[in-house]
Amino acid sequence: MVLSQTIMASPIRITLSYDGPEVATGTMPIEEVVEALQGFSQAYGHIATELSPNVTHQLRVSAIKTGSFDLFIIAAAYIAQNPDQLKALETHGHAARFVFDLIVQIVRAKKHTKGKPYQIQIKGDNNTVVVINAEGAELQIPAELVSLLKNKVIDTDLNKIVDPLQSGRIDSAKIRATDDEHPPIEETIAASDRDYFRPEAEQIILQEAEIVGRLISLNKDYNRGILRIDADKTVPYRFVGGRPERFHADFSYKGPVKVKGIVRFDGHLNPTEIEIHSVERLQSELNFTPSSGRR
Repeated sequence: MVLSQTIMASPIRITLSYDGPEVATGTMPIEEVVEALQGFSQAYGHIATELSPNVTHQLRVSAIKTGSFDLFIIAAAYIAQNPDQLKALETHGHAARFVFDLIVQIVRAKKHTKGKPYQIQIKGDNNTVVVINAEGAELQIPAELVSLLKNKVIDTDLNKIVDPLQSGRIDSAKIRATDDEHPPIEETIAASDRDYFRPEAEQIILQEAEIVGRLISLNKDYNRGILRIDADKTVPYRFVGGRPERFHADFSYKGPVKVKGIVRFDGHLNPTEIEIHSVERLQSELNFTPSSGRR
């Protein structure tokens, strides 16, 4: 019989931060925060499972810092002490850092390929793995990244992290990891990089439409906020019509509204963003019931 105990690989401190005019006060719509955290947690978990299924990883939110919008996360790996899992610890002694580094490497590869077709080649006597983008530029990557990229293991997760990015609103997102023994690992994603992280299968449809819901948040400086359209579905909006002061009054109305404007739909015809041109207050009660769809 093998006796086992749990030991912890070195933890790291992770910062997920957003910067731009709308987050200068250190606040951010809670729906976007939750989605971003889910995206990072899922990306981390998917890679950790691919690498070492027997290693248990844990993420915990530590604190929130104002200035930009910063989320502090503690990541640690727990490994049961038996022969096979001790070997995994020896290979990835800093397991949490290793997982985070691969997330950063995938981000860099996505920025390098710019959402266009690419090739992966092995070059030289040292079997160096490179990604060649559509322009012919090369980026060296670790061998572990090949299957993660080809299988698009965290494409959907990264899309959630960068979803809030929009020039003039939230201009960038940065992920950064530090520990007590190594230099920091970090990477920044600009709003101009946003489209590189959309899943390839995602189709974007823009069309004029009407949507019924409730206005649940508003930044009056930028006329942006969140429209709730179902019990578990919200959509970010931007008001671009005339008389914004009238729109501010419409926001204070507690009942349902019908908004008209240009709506961005995904490939499943779910609205993902709205440019509102006008608002009509509705008198009838709008009762939200849980649905199976979620943005």
